[in-house]
Amino acid sequence: MNIDKASSLLKQEACHTSFTSLNDVIHALNVCRKKKNLEYAKVVYKHIQNCQYYIEKSLGSYLVSMFVECGGIYDAYSVFKTLTY
Repeated sequence: MNIDKASSLLKQEACHTSFTSLNDVIHALNVCRKKKNLEYAKVVYKHIQNCQYYIEKSLGSYLVSMFVECGGIYDAYSVFKTLTY
């Protein structure tokens, strides 16, 4: 799935029309991280929030480091604040 297709899918309101599993979301996060695309990273994170995926420690830590690598330090801090250890 390329960035344009994934981005257009994520911008749709219904969760079931976007990614079919958490593995698809993790793949999208990997794309964000590789390309250092902050805008797309925010879209994927919004999808995670809208679909109410549970952000456990490992996914949360991954989100924080992804946002840092993409240049979104405030976004990383925002995710970090939601994590419980």
